[in-house]
Amino acid sequence: TSCKNGKYVTEDGRCLDSCPPSFRTGLDYTCVPCGDQCKSCTVDARCNECEENYFISPSGECTLDCPAGFYAGAEGGHCTRCPDSCASCNDATVCTSCSAGKQLLLDRGDTLKARCVDACPVGMYRDGNAVPGPRCEKCAPSCATCTSRSQCTKCDDAHFLQPDGSCKLTCPEGHVKAPLPAPPPAPVINGVCELGCENCGYNWYENHCEHTSTAFTAKTVHCNQYCGCCGGTQEQQDVCKHVCTAPTASMLQVSGAA
Repeated sequence: TSCKNGKYVTEDGRCLDSCPPSFRTGLDYTCVPCGDQCKSCTVDARCNECEENYFISPSGECTLDCPAGFYAGAEGGHCTRCPDSCASCNDATVCTSCSAGKQLLLDRGDTLKARCVDACPVGMYRDGNAVPGPRCEKCAPSCATCTSRSQCTKCDDAHFLQPDGSCKLTCPEGHVKAPLPAPPPAPVINGVCELGCENCGYNWYENHCEHTSTAFTAKTVHCNQYCGCCGGTQEQQDVCKHVCTAPTASMLQVSGAA
């Protein structure tokens, strides 16, 4: 069926000056349906406007859900590409997952924002087990840098890094605060708790550290680097003198026997 005088023929055989909404012009002055849920479209069948609750996909079709890497705009609008490095997102300011090698960083200000970054900022760590993908999480309180919530690598100025990776105000028994900028009582900040001479099998005696028992020989590799138990720098030894206790007579006998 065809029409005269440049009119367009519809599916039901009517002749019109132009095709009705949701139809496009086809070959030989025919009106062709735009497609499901499409209110208007171009001659190459790409939708210009969708029905309510539908969005124009990157391929020009109407869809309820935008594909991965795109987010839905206003009703009847287009699916818009997520910001660079976002694998998925809610809108232009909130990424929900990141592309490979990136991690999600949340900014909980007046309005929630989330972006993908190459590395987590200081005071945060990369949680690789997060769902749907890696994200930056805050270190524990009093922890300046960390590799996980329970493993600090540096504490704030008021705390000392413990052997178990936590931050506390004091060091456990048998440990000393380091680095030591000067012999006590000078203040120590950003300190690390390390084994003292006595835990290595050494004690300070007349400007050097001596064995207190031959049984401790295997532990010497763990000596506090600031004591330098087997003779570090003079500055290290001066510090050690304040940390380690002088051996008793019985200890000297054991040391001399070694």
